[in-house]
Amino acid sequence: MISFYHLLTFTLASSCLKSDEDWQWYYNILIIAKTGTRISEAIKLKKIDALNGFATLRTKGKVRTILFPLSLREELSDYLATLGDYDYLLQSNKTKGDKSISKGAVNKALKRFAERYQIQPRVMHPHSLRHHFGIKVMQKTSDISYVADLMGHENISTTRIYTQQSISQQQERLDSAVDW
Repeated sequence: MISFYHLLTFTLASSCLKSDEDWQWYYNILIIAKTGTRISEAIKLKKIDALNGFATLRTKGKVRTILFPLSLREELSDYLATLGDYDYLLQSNKTKGDKSISKGAVNKALKRFAERYQIQPRVMHPHSLRHHFGIKVMQKTSDISYVADLMGHENISTTRIYTQQSISQQQERLDSAVDW
């Protein structure tokens, strides 16, 4: 079950990085969390994709379209101005321009941030950011089919994890529903 720590991972990490003015990693985390991409997909995204509002990638033997929400595109506007059209979006100080950052480098950076910002290391990984996306979109839309499409799930049962609620949430809903 997805815990509330998955939700806190993005919120805490992004606010701390913003506060520390670590803009590169703030944008890296923002891109993953607001597109719902797998890390293998996120490292392939380029500036031109953000400008177009979507990316079409071949992944896991199929073609997947990743959408960039308007709020993300607006927040990225200053950052995008520093990149060439075909530069990768996810970068570090060691990867600039047309060089892609590795999945391992992203994982290591997130583990460093977990230690620095006292975030539980077991939930500070790229997939937590994807979980954050799934949970938030599910909460806003309540449309499991839509969330499955956005996340590139072949089977809707995979998406069901984002509909699960904690015991306290279940109790609150039950108390509200059973009022007779």
